[in-house]
Amino acid sequence: MKNFLIMALTLFAVTACSKEEDPFQQEKNRLQGLWLLTEITGGIAGTGYEANFSHLEMTSQDRYALLDRESSNILQEGDYRLRTENEELIITFTPDDSEEVFFYDVEKTVTFGEQDQLLTLSDPCCDLFVYQFEREEE
Repeated sequence: MKNFLIMALTLFAVTACSKEEDPFQQEKNRLQGLWLLTEITGGIAGTGYEANFSHLEMTSQDRYALLDRESSNILQEGDYRLRTENEELIITFTPDDSEEVFFYDVEKTVTFGEQDQLLTLSDPCCDLFVYQFEREEE
């Protein structure tokens, strides 16, 4: 019985230490899914611009894809990374291979709204762009 207890405690300790918790897993779960681009505001004139993508798809494997407005073809895909800075959630997009720029800046502040049904990605500085997304049901 004593050996069983020692083995059980050892096994528990090994499995508890071997799991690396991702501190951003909850945020990744909130991001995961298909997001419809509803509006771009900001810029020097404050009017935003018309994007050539209509959807942002986020996966649980730290991947993203920007989809074409007309055909839903993938225009750009790559990895994303989350971090916190000054108590704000920051996302950085790293495209796999793309010569075309879709976001003005690859680093954005992430804000959720309306019970995680709205997503706002804001460029890091003044006079840049704010991207508004609405969660789409899949």
